[in-house]
Amino acid sequence: MLASNGSSLLRVTRTLLCGLAIASAPLLGLATSGCKRGPAMSKVEAPAAGITLQYDFTPGQLYRGHVERSETIQFVAFPANVTRSIKFDVALTVQGKDPQRGGNLLTAKISNVDIVWGQPPASPVSVSEVKAFATQNLTGSEISFNVDDSGKVVYMPQIPPDVPQELSMAIQQALDALEFSFYEVPDRPLKIGESWDEDKKKGREGKLGRYVVGTLTTTVEGLYKLDESGVEVARLEGKETETETTTAKSGSHEVKREGKAMSLFATADGYLRERSTDYTTFDTGNSTTFTKLRVNWKKSGTGAVQAPTKVETQSINDPCSPDYVGPEECKQATETQSISDPCSPDYVGPEECKAEAGGDAAADAAGEAGAEAAGAAPQPETK
Repeated sequence: MLASNGSSLLRVTRTLLCGLAIASAPLLGLATSGCKRGPAMSKVEAPAAGITLQYDFTPGQLYRGHVERSETIQFVAFPANVTRSIKFDVALTVQGKDPQRGGNLLTAKISNVDIVWGQPPASPVSVSEVKAFATQNLTGSEISFNVDDSGKVVYMPQIPPDVPQELSMAIQQALDALEFSFYEVPDRPLKIGESWDEDKKKGREGKLGRYVVGTLTTTVEGLYKLDESGVEVARLEGKETETETTTAKSGSHEVKREGKAMSLFATADGYLRERSTDYTTFDTGNSTTFTKLRVNWKKSGTGAVQAPTKVETQSINDPCSPDYVGPEECKQATETQSISDPCSPDYVGPEECKAEAGGDAAADAAGEAGAEAAGAAPQPETK
């Protein structure tokens, strides 16, 4: 089934699923296994002026990360739960400013993929088939996306419409996890205990595709120094609520999410060093999903800045198309009036028609006035 979609689908999936690589990327590290709370660290006194959180998007900067993502799905209709997990390494390179899509262009490449993939009992695709296909297309794959200086993701590839449902679900989880890898941080110093809200919105309400709205509230818990490396980090605690509506031609479907996150932001080096996120997705009447995302990052010198791999994504690029599912808003341009004569019945411009009823009476009057001014008698009307 999966193989029948051809090389185009393989190419698309290979590129997009790599997003899973970076997708979960900035979210592992804080909490590992069992009751362990993360790396050993010592609290330090924060500057009186506050703590500054700023990303380092220097072109060529290379970050290496390790990602772990797992989920357990409890279906209403099935007695058994479904468990899925993926682990991989990711190399993230800052390519520089992107004048086309805005923000900073980032390219992620993944390796060392380890997948455990469960399927619902009614699924027509076997577990081994999905696992082999996903592993094959993830390994060595790349994804390019854009993040502005504040850490806000301003561009993320869309999933092509011809991707099978089982694989599309995996890709979407990857892309969502990638967005969780970045916090949108304020451009001002922050005091200990200070919070800020990030309003999240993706897609267009009532249109085909995914429309997501939510709020992420982040609080600065304290400033610490990691005992092992001596890196100074700000510990951030986050709470998030989100509503996602997926609209297809057959109708709409809504799910709700809520969760908590803990992050360590390297203040001097300018990156999100570690993050741990746990959230629950409520699909009323169908299932409840418990998800964990874990990522840790380290700076690793510089990488090669190169033209990113072209991502084969949504083929409909017009935001005003009823089938468009991208993030852009439709800005329908007003058609330019091609009729310039204000006396035309089809003219819709601002000018007023000065040739009133009576045919050319206005023009004749103007001619007569001109003739009188020149000392000539008015000419009789020609029959």
